[in-house]
Amino acid sequence: MDTTTFSSQYSSDEYGRTPLQALFPEISLPRPVRFWLLLILLIPSILCTLILLYYFIRDRSLRSPLNNHVIIVLLIVNFHGLMIGFPIQLNFLHLGHVWPQIPTTCLAWQFSDIGIFTTTGIIMAWASIERHILIFHDQWSMALFFILMLFAFHLVNSYLYIQLIGVLLHVLRQFKELQCMAQ
Repeated sequence: MDTTTFSSQYSSDEYGRTPLQALFPEISLPRPVRFWLLLILLIPSILCTLILLYYFIRDRSLRSPLNNHVIIVLLIVNFHGLMIGFPIQLNFLHLGHVWPQIPTTCLAWQFSDIGIFTTTGIIMAWASIERHILIFHDQWSMALFFILMLFAFHLVNSYLYIQLIGVLLHVLRQFKELQCMAQ
């Protein structure tokens, strides 16, 4: 979509909404309510994640079982989402636009939204296969563990490569058209 066509086609409406507000109407909760609700829930989430990571890493009896490794990895991956994506979301809800309005901010936001969500799904699938092997096929555990690790390494590397290129191209196009506000 050409930016001139976008601007002339949706200059304003009878309520004085900007083009982006006309294209992407608010949900039933106003932005300040969503901001405070997200902030109130984000702080305990960060604290719980840090406490769980501390106990998993500090206590050898929790860290050494193979079935807890996936939980540790999930905590680390989702902690990155809490620390990257949610502050940008809070900033957007507070200001009404992304700040600073540079492609790097949009890329970080898109990557944390799309990348961490998809990575969590992949890790959960891996965890279910791993737990099935640990419960029903304990004699296969070492051989299949190496196969799963090789598969996971290849999958994550391929995914990150494709994701980074796809998100980068999408964000650059989106930043030109909508200034990264169509999240």
